[in-house]
Amino acid sequence: MKETKIIEFLKRLSKEELKEFEKFTSSPYFSRGRDLLPLLKTLKQFHPDFENEKLTDEFVFNKLFPGKKFTDEKSYSYLKTYTSDLYKLGKEFLTYQEFGYDQNRKNYYLLNQLRKKKLYKEFERDFKNSSEIQEAAETGSPEDFLDKYFLNLALVEFSVDNGRFKDAFNSIFLMADYLSFAALIRGFRLTEIKTVANNLAGIKPGFIPSSFMIDCIDEERFIEGIKKKDVKYYQLIEISYIIHKMTKQPDKREYYFDLKRLFFEHLNLLGQSEKYMLFGILGSYCIGKIEENDRSEFRKELFGIYSSCIELGVYKWRKEDDFQLGLFRNMVVTAASDGETEWLENFILKYSGELNINYRDNMINYSLANLYFAKGEYEKALEYLIKVKYDLSLFKMDLKNIYFRIYYELNYTEQCFSVLDSMKHYAATSKDLTEFFRKRINNFVKYSAELLKIKSSGNKKIRDMLYHKVEKEKHIDSRSWLLLKIKSL
Repeated sequence: MKETKIIEFLKRLSKEELKEFEKFTSSPYFSRGRDLLPLLKTLKQFHPDFENEKLTDEFVFNKLFPGKKFTDEKSYSYLKTYTSDLYKLGKEFLTYQEFGYDQNRKNYYLLNQLRKKKLYKEFERDFKNSSEIQEAAETGSPEDFLDKYFLNLALVEFSVDNGRFKDAFNSIFLMADYLSFAALIRGFRLTEIKTVANNLAGIKPGFIPSSFMIDCIDEERFIEGIKKKDVKYYQLIEISYIIHKMTKQPDKREYYFDLKRLFFEHLNLLGQSEKYMLFGILGSYCIGKIEENDRSEFRKELFGIYSSCIELGVYKWRKEDDFQLGLFRNMVVTAASDGETEWLENFILKYSGELNINYRDNMINYSLANLYFAKGEYEKALEYLIKVKYDLSLFKMDLKNIYFRIYYELNYTEQCFSVLDSMKHYAATSKDLTEFFRKRINNFVKYSAELLKIKSSGNKKIRDMLYHKVEKEKHIDSRSWLLLKIKSL
């Protein structure tokens, strides 16, 4: 019973959501056929972990069918049917719950029904209210324009029904505008998304029409034309256009600073998810520049981006989401490498509680290891690092990397070589790594091994050669630390 889909589903529900699911299950409108409420009430008592030894197939069967014996395959089949039906109802509940959050889509379906029932006065009143709600809830995303598209689609059908052909044509033109805006914003941003997809997942997409459309137009003439027409949403298109230019020509730093300026100037046009995405794009650019050996300016920029992200409260896609592990890790590593130990300590204390509960302890211990490493308390860093479990691919290389650096600082040479050997083996055999990360790991292993050899030999000429090689290398982990250690030999 504990390994079934319904138990896994119920584990994911909060206490409040479980109460709502119980109401949903008890409603004859939603729950038709078998009465599944007794089963839910039986399972509910084991929420949230469902680890109690009493939770067995026989126990649940006896609660559902008092007086009957749980003896054969038929009994198990009955139980399986009930749990399967409750799981299906659970998925219906999730659908209904998500529908409740999407006010724009709800309004569209309501308008369609009002038109079909010929409740035209109600349609006009609700259309006006829906338009006002949309305007107030704009987030600057392509999805906003799709919502506007559907709202005007409802108006087209209403206008045709009522012989208002002028209104119908105006709505059709608006629908074309909204689809164009959505395609432009998404098309311009695809340039950056394709780069990230290749680096992080090794994906090189094939033909994408919206991306091809951007390649075919005279971009500058097009953007200038929209600006002259004073299009209401020009700033949103311009932001996406700058992202496109910044990705295509990363050496032109002015695009980064243009994007940053536009972003902060037009925060009021953007919702939570768009701000979160744009902070991510700005941060990724800074990371790219740091990796190219442009350390000073963009290292400060990156920490500034992360600090602003926290201050504005847009460190999550949606406020109800968990703090994304990769972003949390990046903030920790950046603050630690910049020596921002006070900021990092406060960050861990205040925000680690928002991490996914399954990985929270691991990330806290990993973060504290980075904090004490930055403070120069290497033994204490090692104490926290030992507590981190290797149950998340995100940690594997990070852990080996920081283990090496701690062992180096503590002069544990044998352990250093052992870690490097482990990293080399992982880079050669892991199927999870893209070529981008494989290069970074292999270069770290290569130059770290040279660092260890020079440390024991004391050859200054070889030291200087190694420094210049690491400085010029584009793909390498912990470059700043390596350069510092080489220089201090």
